[in-house]
Amino acid sequence: MNILNLKITRVLSIVLALLMMFVFCSCKKSGDSDATSSDSTYTVNSTNGEDVSSETVSDVSSDSSEDAVSSDDAPSSSQTPSSSSGATSSVVQLPTTTNPAGKEILGSGTKADPYLELPNVSDDYMSVTTVSIPAGKTVHYGIQRVVGTILTIENANAYVVFNGTRYDAKNGKVSFEVADAKALASDNIKFEIGNKGTAAASFKLVFTNKTGSRENPTTVKTLGTNVTVNLEADNGTGHYYKYIAEKAGKLRFYMSSTADSVISVTDNATSKNLIGNYTKSTGKLTDPDNGDAVVVYIELEVAKGDEIIINVGATPNKRGKYPAATITWSAKYGA
Repeated sequence: MNILNLKITRVLSIVLALLMMFVFCSCKKSGDSDATSSDSTYTVNSTNGEDVSSETVSDVSSDSSEDAVSSDDAPSSSQTPSSSSGATSSVVQLPTTTNPAGKEILGSGTKADPYLELPNVSDDYMSVTTVSIPAGKTVHYGIQRVVGTILTIENANAYVVFNGTRYDAKNGKVSFEVADAKALASDNIKFEIGNKGTAAASFKLVFTNKTGSRENPTTVKTLGTNVTVNLEADNGTGHYYKYIAEKAGKLRFYMSSTADSVISVTDNATSKNLIGNYTKSTGKLTDPDNGDAVVVYIELEVAKGDEIIINVGATPNKRGKYPAATITWSAKYGA
């Protein structure tokens, strides 16, 4: 019996020893694994907030760069708007400054990025006052609604480059016509404004409509004398006159010209309009409202105080070109 107990005791001791060795080995392997894990690089996936090993992050980054940026570091939507594809795009902010009146204007004044301005409008003219221009420097402007006007700067130190031509001051002022047949009223007409003085200066650009234009017709105060105008070739607008009727009655208009021409008379009070066509080869005036009948004059009935607009101009030829013409017209009240 003692021998049997001794054998059992030895077996139990062996089993116990084996168990202890097994436990010891298991603990060592667990420790090795922890040591290995502590050497790995970890980051935080902002999408789900879980820990991801460096190997996993590399795979995620290939799909979306946003996963590598935490939500706290990402720019707000007001700072960097996102495109529909999810990628971010920078905000483009045009440079701005203020003019002498304190109004904000777009642009930086360079040739590539000129100051953009709408002129101030008064009864007789339009104007733009430039920013302060350093001595010996220039600035660039883009100004709308000034095609066909006369630009004037009352300053001996100013000069303007327009369409490749430099205009310097003469007798203390710069003045020239803003002529650009291809430009529209809505186009930004480009000017380079220079200061050849020894101190910084701001210049007032004054734009006036030409005398004889639709916007600034030549005033005729009284009738009874011949009125003559010389029109250059390619003048498609002619010359405008304004007359305020001195009394009620029938106004008779006569004309002659060195080229085929037309006279158009409008009473702004009634919108009544008459047209007469002059043919150089025959020396005759015809009335298109009367079947092109040959007439001595065209006649318009007016009331005292009515504003009458008279426009004379050359008739375009078959190629659509306007010839030069010297036109003479006159008007008087009929019996």
